[in-house]
Amino acid sequence: MSDPNASVLDDGSFLSESTTLPELYSPSAIKGFGFLFSTLFGGVLLSMNLKRIGKEKDIPAVMAISIGYFLFTILIQMHINLKSGLSIGVNFAGALFLSTVIWDKYLGKNIGYTKRKILIPLIIGLALAALIVIGIFNSRDSLSF
Repeated sequence: MSDPNASVLDDGSFLSESTTLPELYSPSAIKGFGFLFSTLFGGVLLSMNLKRIGKEKDIPAVMAISIGYFLFTILIQMHINLKSGLSIGVNFAGALFLSTVIWDKYLGKNIGYTKRKILIPLIIGLALAALIVIGIFNSRDSLSF
């Protein structure tokens, strides 16, 4: 290794410290948000990555996949009445699909990047989840006579 400050990329090649890598949400972040919140949320993070690397033309396809899977899980839950354990498994499968297959197809398996901080998406996700919970409790209270 010629540069002691070089970083190793996924494909085993080296990157000089002077090279600027894009700051992206990692596959782990996309999988985590896709699992905890929804594949829709994971798809938004993945789309933000695409925008950062100049692949805006791929955003509609990624969002269509994310929205499609999200609607698929809602339909399954409504019509089949899934148990919560199976529902969690279906959601995890979607998050895993986004963070592996879709990541590899649109960003590339060996893309070099630095990890983008997840604090802002986490705050947004928690705020949205809180609003949904509040809405559920308020709707239950308004249905009581």
